[in-house]
Amino acid sequence: MILVWGLLGGAVLSQAAEAMEFCGCQSGANTYQGEGYAQPAGFSSAGAESATTLAAEESTALTCLPPCWGSRRCCNGSLPDPWTLFPKFDSGLKIGGWISAGVFGNAWGARSNGPIGMRDVGDAFTSDQNWLFIDKPADTSCKPFDWGFRFDILFGADAPDTRAFRNSQYTWDNAWISSDDGVYGSAIPQLYAVVAWNKLSVKIGHFFTPMGYEGVPVTGNFFYSHTYCHSFGEPFTHTGVLATYEVDKGFNVHAGWTTAWDTAFDNPQDGQLFLGGVDVPIGQRITFTWMVNGGRWGERWGVDLGDLYFHSFVVKFTMNERWTYVFQHDMGLLSNVGGQMSNGQWYGIAQYLVFKINDCWSLGGRFEWFRDDDGLVVPGGLSLVGTDYYALTLGLNWKPHANLAIRPEIRYDWANGRFVSRPFNDGDDREQLSGGVDLIFTY
Repeated sequence: MILVWGLLGGAVLSQAAEAMEFCGCQSGANTYQGEGYAQPAGFSSAGAESATTLAAEESTALTCLPPCWGSRRCCNGSLPDPWTLFPKFDSGLKIGGWISAGVFGNAWGARSNGPIGMRDVGDAFTSDQNWLFIDKPADTSCKPFDWGFRFDILFGADAPDTRAFRNSQYTWDNAWISSDDGVYGSAIPQLYAVVAWNKLSVKIGHFFTPMGYEGVPVTGNFFYSHTYCHSFGEPFTHTGVLATYEVDKGFNVHAGWTTAWDTAFDNPQDGQLFLGGVDVPIGQRITFTWMVNGGRWGERWGVDLGDLYFHSFVVKFTMNERWTYVFQHDMGLLSNVGGQMSNGQWYGIAQYLVFKINDCWSLGGRFEWFRDDDGLVVPGGLSLVGTDYYALTLGLNWKPHANLAIRPEIRYDWANGRFVSRPFNDGDDREQLSGGVDLIFTY
């Protein structure tokens, strides 16, 4: 891990040095400067035109271009548009995806990283997401009515956690490919249609939750690992209907009906839940999102699962062009549960601070506190009651190419509570130092 961070530190310095170097193309003693590139000392702007003409006269075969031209690599802190495997369609249809893989381990050398969601496999290289999507947005910017759809399919180590695992055993993606050790699998996390009329759009089908800040797709997250809030306190997917009305630019109202969490076109619990909320801009730099999901959780295996109330709000503050701060709060309540189970609650906060050096480099920090009051949501029977989980994560995002991202991070977790089995080091410790790095290639 020290070696990885050392190599990345060297790369940062190398990129900084490259950004300060004179960027141009030489022909004899004369240099042509492309638009947007600094001129060397002693080179006056008044003489630029004559120098260019002289260079062209000396060698008509030489075309002088900026060194970033024609390349999708990071150059002088800037990135061009990424390469795409599939062409652009006039209808707005998009086909694409990504491949991500990495390694995440702990200082104990344990086989498991404990309750670190989606990164629980210790000290092993994993192919996390091999993703393909087909997306046609519903666009009413130039016409009153439009329709669209979205389809996502995933294979990799993240798929078993992304499945509709609360479905019946052999329905939807629970019946599909899995490895013998349970590490790898496949999933279809999204399949929905959209109809839109002016500022109103309605999504119908199986889709990712709009709750919380982090998501399942690696392309939308700064860090390789996930928070406890995302991994255990929130749903990954919903199935149902969600309407969104744009009141004003950035100001949206959502309302709809869904089945129980992480089910798809089956709903064996017969869950009936409201899903809704608002996105509200506050000035030019702050956005506030509040979402709530509540109603009848349902019944299964003869057990009354009771009533659910869950809310999540996220405040994103773009301080300036470089600094961004995010605050998230989650809270879930389970009540009126049958006699075989107990009522309970869970809640937590997560804070993010990201510094953008340039288009190619960003630094980030994240701190989280998550409380599993009754041992309901963190799996494995780790706690009896009143467990607090804390995590501090530091990470780096490096984009050496428009289609490539590398995300190293280091993380420290600790927990306080009455444990049946302690959460880290295969049940022996309350704290853990861990870290990893992954690579994401988009197409």
